[in-house]
Amino acid sequence: MSFKYKIAKCPVCGGMHEIAISNNFMAQPVCFDCIKKQLDYNKLTDANRFCRTYNIPFDPNLWIKMAATLKENTFREYMAAQYGSDEKPKYIGSTDDVWLQADAEWDRLRRFNEILMRIAPLKESYTERQRLVWGNQYDFEELVNLDSLYVRSIQANNIVNPLQRESLRTLLKVMMDMNNAITLKDSTELKNLASTYKTLAATAQLGEMIEKTKTDDITTLAEVAETLEASGFVMPYYHGEEKDAIDMAIHNIQESNRYTILNATGLGELVQQIADKHNEVKENEMTTAATTKTSIQDLQDEYLSTPEDVADESDEDITKQDFSDESDKR
Repeated sequence: MSFKYKIAKCPVCGGMHEIAISNNFMAQPVCFDCIKKQLDYNKLTDANRFCRTYNIPFDPNLWIKMAATLKENTFREYMAAQYGSDEKPKYIGSTDDVWLQADAEWDRLRRFNEILMRIAPLKESYTERQRLVWGNQYDFEELVNLDSLYVRSIQANNIVNPLQRESLRTLLKVMMDMNNAITLKDSTELKNLASTYKTLAATAQLGEMIEKTKTDDITTLAEVAETLEASGFVMPYYHGEEKDAIDMAIHNIQESNRYTILNATGLGELVQQIADKHNEVKENEMTTAATTKTSIQDLQDEYLSTPEDVADESDEDITKQDFSDESDKR
C-alpha cells in the first residue's frame, strides 16, 4: 500500500510505532501491534467492531479477500485502503437498515403505549358497566365476547320478547362456562353444562324461533361461502403471480434479501453453478423420459421403412408453362 501512517508513541504500550487513524473523536488511536492482540482477523464480528470503533466502512467481502493473504496485517492494510479511496470515510455496516427499522418500531411502540394509557380508563368504565349486566365473575375479554354474541343474536333472529332476551343472556353465560370447562378439560362439568344448556334452550323456545326467522336471503359471509360451495364454485389461485401492491412489496423484499446475502457471503457464483447443474440434470431426465417410449433410432427406422417418392416432372411440361406473369411482377 502507498498509504503512510504516522509514527508516534502508542498511548497503550508506550512504544514508537505506526498509529492507526481514528475517525471517531471518542476512540483514541493506538498502534497496530496493540490492535493485533485484540483483533481476530478470522472473525467478521471483530472486524465489524473495529471498523465501527474507528468509523470506517465495513466491507465483509473485501475483508475476507485481504485476510486470506495478509493474516495479522489485515486491519492495517484494510484501513489504508479505506483512507486511500476516501479522505473522510464513514462507517457503513450491514446492520444500518436494521437500526432504522428498530427506530421506527420503537417510535410506534411509544405511540402505542400512549394509546393504551388513554384506553385504560375507557376499558375500566366498560368493565364496570358490563359486570352490572353479566356478573362480576367475568374479565374484560369475556365481557366483550358476551356482549358481542348477545347483540348479534338479537339482530340476527329479531328477538323482541323481554323474557326470551333474558333467557338468551342465561344461555350465553352457560356457553361461557362451557368454554372454561373445555379449557380446563373438565369433562364432568362440561357434560352437566351441556345438559343445562339444552334444557334452557328448549324452555325458552329459542331453537324454534331461530328456525322460523331463517329465510332464503344471504345475511352472513358464512352463508355466502356455503352457497358458493354448493354451486360447485372453486376459487382460482394464481401461484407465483403478483396480485397487488403487498405481493409486489414482499417479492421485492425477498429479492433484495437474496441479493444482499449472496453478495455478502460470496455464494452467488456457487449458487449459480448449483442451479445450472440442477437444470442440466432436469433436462437430461426429460430427454430420457421422452426417448424411453420412442427412441431416435425408432423414428429413423420408421422413416426408412415408408419412404416417399418424389414425383418426376418432364422437361417438356416445364417448357410449355408461361412465366410471363412472374416477369411482369418483377
